[in-house]
Amino acid sequence: MLLVVFGAGASYDSAPSYPPEPGDGLIERPPLANQLFDDRPLFAEALRSFPRCQPLVPRLRNPPTGRSVEELLQEFQDQAHDYPERYCQLAAVRYYLHHVLWQIISTEYPIAWSKRQFDTDRFPLFPAIALPLVQKTSFECPEDHLRTLREALPDVTKILIIGWRGTEEHFLTLLREHLKNPPTMMTVASGVDEASQVGSDLLKMGIGRGFVAANGGFTHVIRNREIDIFLDS
Repeated sequence: MLLVVFGAGASYDSAPSYPPEPGDGLIERPPLANQLFDDRPLFAEALRSFPRCQPLVPRLRNPPTGRSVEELLQEFQDQAHDYPERYCQLAAVRYYLHHVLWQIISTEYPIAWSKRQFDTDRFPLFPAIALPLVQKTSFECPEDHLRTLREALPDVTKILIIGWRGTEEHFLTLLREHLKNPPTMMTVASGVDEASQVGSDLLKMGIGRGFVAANGGFTHVIRNREIDIFLDS
């Protein structure tokens, strides 16, 4: 059985007619984690709709050297116990992320929760999207989906990883606990060096028994049929 894991890099390079190029300036491209708070017109409009998260944006837009957006959001999450306003700010971030990602993939349908943030019983509604944290502890999906995944993992013999950095420990733990035999892996990132790094990191964390690093991004491996070669091996 094949397990496919998609990360943000998959959607970032999901339009073969517009493969990522340095400085291409395509503002409609789905963002990577470090681009979620870029100064794009669409993002600025969303921030005006959810002003509660605005105090966090300057740091998230320009992380200090060596810090990632995930690390900063984790820091804000850890501060919430002593500074409860952080909970409100991070809730606003979830609405913001849902808004901008939905608008990027489709502008034809209204966003129901943008005008109705409470259900008929006045309970607040939250978008089913996880904050990109370093230490996630739960999954934003129904429990029966997780149960199906746990039941299927023992039959997995190959894992195809596209645009995922392999840093979510709760998902890695799930794989370690339920994969019956170490599978072979193919890692696809922005280039062969990045893909090799992901594969090496996963092996160190006890996932898989070997990997093939793709020579390019998602568009590249589709055009050059590298995935077909991996599946047929």
